[in-house]
Amino acid sequence: MTLPFPSTRTSDRPADYCRMPVEASLPMPVQPVTGASRTSLTSPLSIRVHRSITIALTGLLVATGLVLMGQAFAPRSVTLAEWVGLGLYGALFIWIAFAAAKTVTALIWPVGKVNTRMPNGPLQTRTALLMPVYAEDPRGWAGSLEAMARELSEAGHARSFELFVLSDTRDQASAAREARAVRRLAKRLAGVMPVWYRRREDNIGRKAGNVADWVRRWGGWYDHMIVLDADSVMTAEAMLRLADAMERDPAAGIVQTVPRLVGAQTVFGRLQQFANRLYGPSVAFGHAIWQHRDGNYWGHNAIIRTRAFAETCGLPSLPGAKPFGGDVLSHDFVEAAFMRRAGWSVVLATDITGSYEGCPPTLLDAAKRDRRWAQGNLQHVAFVRAGGTPWMNRVHMIDGIMGYAAAPLWLGFIIAGLLLPNATFLEGGLIVSAAQASEPGHLQVDHTSAAAAFVFTVSVLLFPRLIGLTDALANRALRQQFGGSLRLIASWLLELVVSTLLAPIFMVLHSCHVFDILRGRDTGWATQTRAGTSLPWLEALRLHASHVLLGLGILAVGAVLIPSGVWWLLPTVLGLLLAPALAVIGSGPRVGEQLGRWGLLQSEDPAAIRLHAAGTRLGKGYGATARPTAKLTPRKAGRLPAKPIDRRHIPLFARAA
Repeated sequence: MTLPFPSTRTSDRPADYCRMPVEASLPMPVQPVTGASRTSLTSPLSIRVHRSITIALTGLLVATGLVLMGQAFAPRSVTLAEWVGLGLYGALFIWIAFAAAKTVTALIWPVGKVNTRMPNGPLQTRTALLMPVYAEDPRGWAGSLEAMARELSEAGHARSFELFVLSDTRDQASAAREARAVRRLAKRLAGVMPVWYRRREDNIGRKAGNVADWVRRWGGWYDHMIVLDADSVMTAEAMLRLADAMERDPAAGIVQTVPRLVGAQTVFGRLQQFANRLYGPSVAFGHAIWQHRDGNYWGHNAIIRTRAFAETCGLPSLPGAKPFGGDVLSHDFVEAAFMRRAGWSVVLATDITGSYEGCPPTLLDAAKRDRRWAQGNLQHVAFVRAGGTPWMNRVHMIDGIMGYAAAPLWLGFIIAGLLLPNATFLEGGLIVSAAQASEPGHLQVDHTSAAAAFVFTVSVLLFPRLIGLTDALANRALRQQFGGSLRLIASWLLELVVSTLLAPIFMVLHSCHVFDILRGRDTGWATQTRAGTSLPWLEALRLHASHVLLGLGILAVGAVLIPSGVWWLLPTVLGLLLAPALAVIGSGPRVGEQLGRWGLLQSEDPAAIRLHAAGTRLGKGYGATARPTAKLTPRKAGRLPAKPIDRRHIPLFARAA
């Protein structure tokens, strides 16, 4: 049990701002990859029926797609090459159909909805707000933390929270700026909320290791922790709803919010932000109903029961060499699985708004981020195969793996479609030549059936987008946030066109990521870019030359092998050919600002605008100073000093206890 709250508390003195409290350790044993489920939370009958309907609907959609695609071939026995094409199509379509089926079933039968509330009185628990940083600009995270703390203070609940900045920064100059920013933040929040700072000497485990180190050394003081990213920001209402949900549900291990994207300035960022705001709620709602209390964790903007995390989420080091061995990169999925394996529930609270994060500002930044995610998600094969992993967490992990494995499957499907009419086929044990395959009774394509299969596939793919658009048009307040009906429809069409053009580019990028990982290349740990910079045309042409050449190659092969059906390839080819232009236009803020003046891709809600503006305004006070940067000592870097900490460094609630 954590120590009781005192009736009053005050902030520490300015001299102590870059220290940590005395340690209150929690044991956090390393968990095995394979482990028996100690307890299980049985889902209600209504949820089991809901899941059965979702699975049945997925199967129906997949069967329909396969029948339509199969009818595209001549009415005869299916050849080996056709089986390959149908297999690739089916693997891709299962993933698409499953997402659509979850949305449909939730709309028809929204059973088991999570309903959170604001606390009726003072919170009875303590929550640590953890901000892990790695060579980040302090003006971003410090301004956001100050805005969050001040909102909590205005709501009358600041005494229930404390701020921790947990740094993995290696560069001495960046670390010095961090330490100065934390001192400034603590001075501004004196009497409002305690602020603590620790910079690790060793980066073992990256972000997951950073949080685990905090849990082992200081987690005993706190009932819960809200884990943030450097670009995260949350309203006071969102944080209070999370804390109240944990207090009212003693079986909850993690309550995850659905972060909305905020602060995008570039065209690429605004497109992501618009899609997230318009389509995200319906998709997340369907996902939340489907998973119920067997949910997933996305690594940030969630509240976690500290002792449950310590008991169950000690991450193992995967056997073998990198990239499949070593540290678990996509640790959040694994931590959710370990929580569920131990019997704690993981819940996705879709009714909590006011949870926000940034997004990659450019196509290149998104590709860099996806490289790390791809490696982490492919590592999950070990946990999917491991005994004791709950079946729903296996589904989450397979879904994450397919997010990247779908790219080479799609590329393979395109190649198969190009070669199918002119290849040799093994049919009935005999080799059939390309010339014979064009004769009656051999390989022929029914373009009418192929068109029907294409229309059906696109309809299933677009269904969540249509639901989001319909919901926004039917809701006046939401419609106005998007600039009104006409601007909403225009933005929807713009996003649809651009995302269609970007899809084949990501197909190639993700395929390269997967092949890169399979041949043994590790991603490393690079810092993330939060603000967009305009990409020069020559650099864009150099970076995307392979996309253009691939597009020209597909078009040339298609014109020779399937001249009558080459127009089916145009959406893919056009996106690849336009890759340099899309990268340049999407990277700079100027075009994004112009779209904003026209009211297009407008998507931020009032709370996001208010909180982001407050964070930006406050963050201006945390810029680098003109003072020369001295070499860091352990004290300046925020590490615990060698001598014992006197009572001024102990949190007031610990002193009172």
